[in-house]
Amino acid sequence: MEKSSPMVSIGTPGTASSTRLMLLGSGELGREVAIEAMGRVCPVPQKYAEAISEKLDDPESDIRLAAITVFANCNEDCLEKVLHVGLDDPDQWVRARCIETLGERKMTSAIPRLVELLNDHNELIVIKAIEALGIMGGEAAFGALFGFIDHENPDIQRAAEEAVERIRESEGGR
Repeated sequence: MEKSSPMVSIGTPGTASSTRLMLLGSGELGREVAIEAMGRVCPVPQKYAEAISEKLDDPESDIRLAAITVFANCNEDCLEKVLHVGLDDPDQWVRARCIETLGERKMTSAIPRLVELLNDHNELIVIKAIEALGIMGGEAAFGALFGFIDHENPDIQRAAEEAVERIRESEGGR
């Protein structure tokens, strides 16, 4: 009999309780594996969604990032709320993933918050916010981005130019 890997068996019927136990475990790898396994079922069952949501406050950034990724990949009803919470995460990669997902999903309710992030001290966050605004488009995004075309940082300037051009193309050549 061939032995299956833990990743294959987690999340299948009869293993929900052991998956939840892994999620509660103290080992970072075990928690991350459990989150990823729970995310294999889309939409995420309510009992899993609640357990994964609790990991948005985990001390390890990889765990928080895995939780956000599960919600983003499964298009959950709570996704927008999760992403807004993630924008305040201390880890730049968690924040960047949230910004990317907001842009990919064109969650225009986040435009005011993304405009605020244009003044963040972290260059990665500023560039990700510029890219997301460029994908979302609209007057508010266009106006906020236009001021960054002459930015002193060439990477930010280039991102702003590309985002403004994207908006122009998608909205008929402003």
